[in-house]
Amino acid sequence: MTQPAPPFMHRMSSPGHEIDLRRSSAIVAVKVVHSAIFLVNSAAILHIFSAGLHNRPSRWTGPALALSR
Repeated sequence: MTQPAPPFMHRMSSPGHEIDLRRSSAIVAVKVVHSAIFLVNSAAILHIFSAGLHNRPSRWTGPALALSR
């Protein structure tokens, strides 16, 4: 009696495997872009908070305000 192949083997041997790889790559790309946008936005908000807390705006405060909208 042979054991059935693991679920990932069926997916890899299917004719649509190339589509699965493209879809997975697209999802990873979207997640990376979303994470980068989130990190930039978070850094802008932290800069605005710090500049306001110390009452010392810098030349980066204006762009940080524009980015954090």
